[in-house]
Amino acid sequence: MDEKEEIEKKQKNWGPGGGMYRGVNVPVKILNYVIITLMVILVGVVVFLALNSHFTINLDTNGGENIKPIECKYGDSIVIDEPLKAGYSFEGWYLDQDLKHEWDPLTQKVEQSMTLYASWKPIKINVVFDYDGGNVILEHKEVIYDDIYGELPRPTKEGYQFLGWIYNNEFITENTTVSINGEHVLKALWQSQ
Repeated sequence: MDEKEEIEKKQKNWGPGGGMYRGVNVPVKILNYVIITLMVILVGVVVFLALNSHFTINLDTNGGENIKPIECKYGDSIVIDEPLKAGYSFEGWYLDQDLKHEWDPLTQKVEQSMTLYASWKPIKINVVFDYDGGNVILEHKEVIYDDIYGELPRPTKEGYQFLGWIYNNEFITENTTVSINGEHVLKALWQSQ
């Protein structure tokens, strides 16, 4: 087929009466209205599905008490009760495991299913010292939960040797990790000389 025949073939297929509406005996304007109407219906269906779709918000409490997933719709605001975790105070919900992007329930709306991650801060705990007759050096000290006790007083008592601090019959040293999540009393343990 030479170049002239190829051009004539293309004109025949895509010229007047060819192309998208070739062989259709309906006016082009009516077809355009039908296409526009179908597009509007399609957009309406997508919006309807988005507004009536249910999304699931999973809550990863990072060691806190479990909270059931929340079912909600597109555009909903969600309020989540603060979870509890022994020794920690709740700092908020985050969109990522690295806890860099906080979820703000006052300004952010649900747009999809997602997982929110709890952020925690260890609490400060008051430790009281019972010297059991020894000289009082320090009445109490603040420590951080899940951290070590750090420096502890070394009292003296006439006729006795100081063996250390005990809580619940267990020795507590400067390197012991704080695992008691409330105020507690460390008692001095003595041995007569």
